[in-house]
Amino acid sequence: MEQTINENPRFTVETKTIFLNGHPATLTSRTPILTPEQREKRRREIESRLYDVCRKYQPA
Repeated sequence: MEQTINENPRFTVETKTIFLNGHPATLTSRTPILTPEQREKRRREIESRLYDVCRKYQPA
């Protein structure tokens, strides 16, 4: 599988504290900061891969 090199290593970080069975757990979400061109390129890559997966499992 081809790996995409992250052209922009900056991320926005969102941290939440949730409770699981009465115990606190910290969730950290990191979202890459992309230019519109990078975002469009990433979207096309994801669409292409999803299409390939769906096509693979579709009955002949």
